[in-house]
Amino acid sequence: MVHRFAHVLAQAGIGPGRTVATLHLISPEAVALRLAVQLLGGCYAPLSTRIPAPALVALARTVGPAALVFAPAFGKNAEAVLDALDPPHVLSLGSADHGCDLLAAAAGAPARPVPPGGRESDPALIMCTSGSTGTPKAPVHTFAGLAVQQQMDRWLRRHVPGGLTRRFLHHAGDMLSPEVEHVMWTLAAGGSAVLLGDVGPSQVIEALDRERVTHLYCMPRLLEELTAEIGRGPAGVARYPHLCQVEYGSAPADPGIVKEALDGFGPRLVQVYASSEMAYVTVLGTDEHTPGLLGSVGKPLPGVRLRIGDGAAGTDGDVWVRSPAAMTEYRGDPARTASSFSEGWFRTGDRGRVDTAGYLRLTGRESSKIIVASGLCVYAHDVEAVLASHPAVCRASVFGVPDARLHETVHAAVVRAGDSTISARELMAFVRNAMGERYTPSSIHFLPELPLTRKNLPDRSALRDAVRQR
Repeated sequence: MVHRFAHVLAQAGIGPGRTVATLHLISPEAVALRLAVQLLGGCYAPLSTRIPAPALVALARTVGPAALVFAPAFGKNAEAVLDALDPPHVLSLGSADHGCDLLAAAAGAPARPVPPGGRESDPALIMCTSGSTGTPKAPVHTFAGLAVQQQMDRWLRRHVPGGLTRRFLHHAGDMLSPEVEHVMWTLAAGGSAVLLGDVGPSQVIEALDRERVTHLYCMPRLLEELTAEIGRGPAGVARYPHLCQVEYGSAPADPGIVKEALDGFGPRLVQVYASSEMAYVTVLGTDEHTPGLLGSVGKPLPGVRLRIGDGAAGTDGDVWVRSPAAMTEYRGDPARTASSFSEGWFRTGDRGRVDTAGYLRLTGRESSKIIVASGLCVYAHDVEAVLASHPAVCRASVFGVPDARLHETVHAAVVRAGDSTISARELMAFVRNAMGERYTPSSIHFLPELPLTRKNLPDRSALRDAVRQR
């Protein structure tokens, strides 16, 4: 399938320097499509299927695709992109109202091998991370960078038995989740992947045994939910004899949740600190899940260097990373690229400190404008802009409130305009329709005026404290 897809894509001019944007959920055909694009030396750019049309168009415009490939279920999303951008080539994964049916064309294409066309320095993957208000982030990774990421993955599994028998469970829907990279690394290592789709914890638990899963990745929230499903103690540990490793990350994990997961899963946990821009940064290994180290995110992987602020030992500061797996740029945003790097060091946006044993402990974000909810970044000013665009809103401030399960939840304080009586529910629906569920505040609090800092800016800390005291 990969080679048949590649023959069809080659006829559309896909090769080094050409980007293919996609709109589809994960499936065997979707995995084959990504491999075919990259086999030709092209750059694969999955677009989110969960964001409104204006955000989707902004993201696609940033990516600048030579081709768009979409699943028929997302035909309306594709129409919005086509109307705005009109990419040279349009293909669909099945019969659709627009473009060439890639599956039908591939059925008649030769199966002979296509030689790899990519060079180490060519763009291979764009990990699109936002797009909510027309200013998307689109980190670009080269083939060389992806090769380093694969080496990092193999290093993380070096003590795990299985090798070629690795069986990874993917339990998300879209092609933007961290699990997708695990699928690729698993296949590259000669293993197999089970594509479960976007399901809940009970279905994940059922699949662990049914599919003889050896490797699982999850965010801290799911780790907690799985622990509650399987129970704690020896009975839970013994339930899944095939399961070798449970990797968790994407958001800081509460030590209490991790301790309960250790009771349920036993010595199988591995914590990673990673980002769309830098891939793996640090790891807390299975043998390091001890009481004194829970709460840290581990030590840097081989080849990765870490720096806190100006380098003073034992102090909190901005976390800077230097890695051979780093992105090369933010596509279409040279200013953001320049401000994120300093002499090869990337500023993560997190704050932390390194203890005397070399373990990194995260202490927060460098800006309260960034809210990390369920492992995903929400930019406060993006949500504020949408709220402020409503005629019933005079001023709005958006902030994060700590949550043991989700790391943070999104909240808002609003000053109504004039005599407006608009409700919190109406404003939540307004944000949801404009940006999607991820950006919708959990609560909206109406105030006669917003508390201000000495610089006459909304005081998010005061608002956060007020919500926590309720």
